[in-house]
Amino acid sequence: MGAHSGRHVTMHDVASSAGVSVSTVSLVLQDSQLISLATKTRVRRAVEELGYVYNRSAAQLRRHDSNAVGVIVNDLANPFFVEVLAGIEGRLMQDGFVVLVANTDNSCERQDAVLRSMREQGVAGVMLAPSQGTRRQALNDLRSWRTPFVLMVRSLGMGGCDFAGFENEMGSYLATQRMLQAGHRKLAYLGGLPSEVRNQRYRGFLKALRQYEVSRADHLEHWGAATRQFGFDGLHWLLRRQPGLEGVVCYNDIVAFGAIAAASRLGRRPGVDIAVAGFDDIRAAQHLNPPLTTISIDPHGFGAAAAQLWLQRRAAPEQAQRVHLSLPKLVVRRTA
Repeated sequence: MGAHSGRHVTMHDVASSAGVSVSTVSLVLQDSQLISLATKTRVRRAVEELGYVYNRSAAQLRRHDSNAVGVIVNDLANPFFVEVLAGIEGRLMQDGFVVLVANTDNSCERQDAVLRSMREQGVAGVMLAPSQGTRRQALNDLRSWRTPFVLMVRSLGMGGCDFAGFENEMGSYLATQRMLQAGHRKLAYLGGLPSEVRNQRYRGFLKALRQYEVSRADHLEHWGAATRQFGFDGLHWLLRRQPGLEGVVCYNDIVAFGAIAAASRLGRRPGVDIAVAGFDDIRAAQHLNPPLTTISIDPHGFGAAAAQLWLQRRAAPEQAQRVHLSLPKLVVRRTA
């Protein structure tokens, strides 16, 4: 370590050797974009020559900083969110962040508790898929932290907040159009509790029906939880009311899985006697028997895009609202 051999090398030593200020050394060690490449090279050479070791954790404590990003989802039992989380984690790790995952199970009270805990732990930011019924005040509280955050899946009508979501209406339109083009007219929409996402997807269903001039008497809807059990029970409910039902557009893949199981139980062959389409294209959809026709929004890619949105907000906190909407793609398999 040259002249500094035998004693602890400090940031002041590096600054003196490189001919810059201590604050400049600090910015270089944080890989700040504010410092020129030439200065970064000079500082890094001094660090190497002096054998200086940067204590990142201590620096974070001094700055009240963190490399943990709180990622809060409303239903971790849904494989869709597992795939989204993998995309988020992969992208954030590229920039040196780790994820702190919490599941609210669609409970607003639990969500409030999780947000309080993450604030106390000083996370670097938050990525939130809000619980059903989240109040505007909860998001106003989050905004008051002055920490970068992104809403996912549900925007809750919060203007000015960065949001990552999907073109839901277009997706359901494509699934419904697929069935109509096959000649099916007696259709139903199945699943989803009252929310902006469900309403958007249902609008796409209705839009396709109107374009093909399907009468109101020929279609049904049945609302409920986005679960396999509801899909199973829901198809029974629909068939009791419309024994000649020809196709079912489902809120998501999980509901579709239940509907397919019910159809098989009742002797109605999915894709032959009744068409079924999902939404999300989780990995299990392609391995179902028969494989599920669905709307793909690439959950892993969506997660990576949402993480990129958060990184952009962190880098430029004063910029205008950013919105990312994943475009849907119809994936035709064997159920429709």
